[in-house]
Amino acid sequence: MRKKRYSKLLSNNINKIKKEVIEVSNEDTPTVVKGRRIVDFNELVKNLKCDKCNERLLLHNVVDEKTSALHSCWYIKCEQCDTLTEVHIGKRQTTDNGTFTENNTRAVLGVIHSGAGLASLNKLLACVDMPTMSNYVYKKYENEIGPILEKAAKESCAKAAKEERQLTIECIEDLCWKLPSEILDEIYPELKRLYSSVDDDDDEPIPITLVKAFDDAVGNIVNIIVSYDMGWSKRGNGKSYDSLNGYGTIIGYLSNKILDFGTRNRKCKMCDNGHKPESHMCRKNYQGSAKSMEADLAASLVNESDILTQAGVSVRVLVGDDDSSAISAIIQGSTHKIFKLSCRVHLSKNFVKNLYKLKQCHSQLGNKGVIAHLKKCFSYALAQNAGNSENIRASILNILDHVYDNHDNCGDWCKKELKKHTIKLTNETLRSALYDVLLKYANNSTKFSVAATSQLNEMFNSIVAHKMPKISCYSLSASADYRVASAVLNFNDGEQHLMEIEKKLGLEPGTYTKKFAILLDSIKEQKKILISSKVAKRRRIELKQKRENLRKKNEKSEGIEYQQNCGIEIDQDDTNASTSNTVIPDIQFDVDSLSFPDVSANCKIVYFDLETSGFLKTADILQIAATCNDISFSVYINPTQPIHQKASDATGLRNIRGELYYNNIKVNSIPLHDALLAFHQYLFTHCNPCILVAHNASFDSSHLLSAIKNCSMLDNFNFVAGYTDSLTILRRKMPERKGEGKFKLSVLAKDLLNINSNDNFHEAMYDVTILKKIVDLMLTTDDILSNSQCFFEPFFYNNLDSLKSVISTMMIKRLSKKGVSLNKLKKIFLENGAEGLSQILSTTIKHKKTSHKVIDYFKNTNV
Repeated sequence: MRKKRYSKLLSNNINKIKKEVIEVSNEDTPTVVKGRRIVDFNELVKNLKCDKCNERLLLHNVVDEKTSALHSCWYIKCEQCDTLTEVHIGKRQTTDNGTFTENNTRAVLGVIHSGAGLASLNKLLACVDMPTMSNYVYKKYENEIGPILEKAAKESCAKAAKEERQLTIECIEDLCWKLPSEILDEIYPELKRLYSSVDDDDDEPIPITLVKAFDDAVGNIVNIIVSYDMGWSKRGNGKSYDSLNGYGTIIGYLSNKILDFGTRNRKCKMCDNGHKPESHMCRKNYQGSAKSMEADLAASLVNESDILTQAGVSVRVLVGDDDSSAISAIIQGSTHKIFKLSCRVHLSKNFVKNLYKLKQCHSQLGNKGVIAHLKKCFSYALAQNAGNSENIRASILNILDHVYDNHDNCGDWCKKELKKHTIKLTNETLRSALYDVLLKYANNSTKFSVAATSQLNEMFNSIVAHKMPKISCYSLSASADYRVASAVLNFNDGEQHLMEIEKKLGLEPGTYTKKFAILLDSIKEQKKILISSKVAKRRRIELKQKRENLRKKNEKSEGIEYQQNCGIEIDQDDTNASTSNTVIPDIQFDVDSLSFPDVSANCKIVYFDLETSGFLKTADILQIAATCNDISFSVYINPTQPIHQKASDATGLRNIRGELYYNNIKVNSIPLHDALLAFHQYLFTHCNPCILVAHNASFDSSHLLSAIKNCSMLDNFNFVAGYTDSLTILRRKMPERKGEGKFKLSVLAKDLLNINSNDNFHEAMYDVTILKKIVDLMLTTDDILSNSQCFFEPFFYNNLDSLKSVISTMMIKRLSKKGVSLNKLKKIFLENGAEGLSQILSTTIKHKKTSHKVIDYFKNTNV
């Protein structure tokens, strides 16, 4: 009762508003016909005659007008006899359901065909100053057009089913080559007997009885291959699927046309409002969850389709994704065996998803290009061995050997390009995990040996999404079903199906309707030819790769611009990042190729400092400053990303329209590469070889090293013996200084040098000057030399990754700080045995038990 009272109140308010709008529009308006109208010129000319005296009527004598949306009836007074004559500006026709006008019929048909809605139509009409259409009128015309669309769609499917039957008969030999033998023997048993009775060396004809048996079998019911997929009118996020409506199609493998379609609707607005299903066109036909729609509709279309039965075809092979239990539902309701083939496109996507899951546990899989290369190998294995499940199985399993640099079983294409192979995996744990994934697909090779996809079904779902946008709900009435039927006609017959629909609606096919439909179909065919060409495919891959590289480059330089809850968490992340351990760059190269001098008294001591745009590893270096033997160096660097507010507050540096400002004064800045060249020249000329000293050097050295690597200048800095962190040594030297901030450079300067804190701190050149004074006061040269670490330590740390299963991370870090690589340890073990390896390990690992673990590792790995 409450719902009815609310609906009545809402209706009264709407009518009141409409009345007020009409009264306002009538004020100070001298003419009867206001705004614009759609006029059928020939119909208007024919109707401009007086009913009484047959005289020609004049339009300026219109005395009244009655409108029904886009159709108008003018009452024109005859100048000869003063008789009022009704003049309709468009054609009308009367059916069992009432009188319908051509203008409104075409408009509503256009709304359904274009994927718009009543609100969009009325906004358009209002903008061009034409009468709008009420919901009542729209529904009246929609319910007249919709059933005709559905009937035409079913007729189109019936025609396509007959075409699929004929193509199957004509292409039966081609199917024999494509289908696996176990499927072929089951769905065409007579064909197997026919071929087995033929001897290539025997010229005797095939027995007539056998040929007749096969012809009879084919003549009654033809077994066909179809693809199936379902779409929903509401988006799901991967965890929650709650759509009220779903639609599915089966598409013929040879005809590439929809053979049948169906919808599932879980809700009806009229029923919810208390109306009985018999009183309206109720389309509610499903009670289950949205997820179960796909399997239910698949079973209905494959096992219970009247269209397929009448066409004399039977679905025996189903192509589809592996995301639902559709095949199980089909098999349960079928009287004969149904085979399932996997969609190639979905198969590749799922394969890549499996690789990304492995990446979470195996970091080597995250190296640049590894997953992309594995996907390419997988796709090639399917494409090059189409129709041969055994070869597909062997090729998939061989991918593992291929990426682990064993090419004995690879084809000629691989051996020709052997020198160009850059993807070479080494991790044995990853190898075992990859094998399990590849074996899973290899064991199911018969399911995807046929080069079949459900992409056409996805294409149809895209058409429906345009005709029935997911942002709007059409499934509470018959509107959704009408739009799905329109999409089926669009898919099977193209845009020109509109002319046939217009005929069925009693309209003459429009001149411009026909021209535009032919134009769109022509463009579609040309586009289809273009996008399927090799040139276009290569271009798409090239553009996609460029776009992906640009995305990665921009996101890397921009930092975090959009991330879930980043407004709450970003400050905390940055704070943590500023005190985190050394940033280890993700780099793949031969660390043994790095050469650098040993730490000795000959090394010059260089005090240096960096200013950055933030605290993360992706932050820009904005200033490099250094001093050595009273020779100073300082350079500002062009910013490439916004400067974090905390960093800007501390340093006084700001990025204003891509220019660097210090305390609101623009400074001369240069590109990073040029700045590193200048820094290299300074060090090489005045400080060769050298040790870099910084306060909290783990932060400064890692950012500097990352910048040097990104600019491909590692060899240029091969005279840097190492770096020393003054912060670590001072903490050890002055254990009595406790409390937060006691070892900040500004606090140390105040306490040790009697320099009061001022705004000059966090300017790199000033910080370097203060640091040198503090070190000269508190530390000796031996302190700096004895506490130095290898400048390239992060690279050696990554290189020793395989020892993590043997010794602790701390021990690996100690080895990497000394510049020890895995190959260096192997070489010592091979040349000097366990004793030599024990001697080199004793310099960093004090416990003999730990050293023995490393020695046993090299013994067991068959170095």
